Amino acid sequence: MSIRISFFLIGILFFVGIESNTLSTENFDDRVNYLLDLIEPFENFNDTLTEIIANDSVLSTHKSEVMQFFNTFLSYRSLRSHIIEIYRDFYTLSDINGMIEFYSSPTGKKLLQTADQFKNRVIQLARDLLNEQKSQITVWFKKIFNDTISEDDFNQTLYSA
Repeated sequence: MSIRISFFLIGILFFVGIESNTLSTENFDDRVNYLLDLIEPFENFNDTLTEIIANDSVLSTHKSEVMQFFNTFLSYRSLRSHIIEIYRDFYTLSDINGMIEFYSSPTGKKLLQTADQFKNRVIQLARDLLNEQKSQITVWFKKIFNDTISEDDFNQTLYSA
C-alpha cells in the first residue's frame, strides 16, 4: 500500500512540476510582452529602419519597396515571438519583472522619453569630432587604404549624415 501511495505522490509531483513549468513559461511570455509594450520597441524598430532607408542613396529611391519587403518578411510583429525567446535566453522572470518595475518608474519613463534625443546627441557629437579632425582622419585612412578610395567616396562615407 505504501508503494501505491509513493507512486501516487510522485505522479502528482510530476504533474504539478509540468504544470508549474507551463505556467511559468506563459507567465514569462506575458511579462515579456508587457515589457515590450511598455518600452515600445516597435516604434524604435520602425524609426531606425526609416532612418536607415532615408540616409541610403540607393534604398531611399526605393523606399516603398524596401518598406514593403520589411513589412512582409521582417516586421517587428513577426519577430516578436523570437524576441521573447531571446529574452528567455538572457533573463529570468525576476529580471523581466525588475525591468518592468524600472521602466514603469518616473526615471524609467524619462529614459524612454529621452532615448532618441540622447542617441541623436551622441551621434552629433561623433560627427562633430570627426569633422574637427577631418584632415588627420583623411591622412590616416589614405595611409591604411593606400589611396584606393577616392576623396569623394571617402568624404561621402565618413562625413555624410
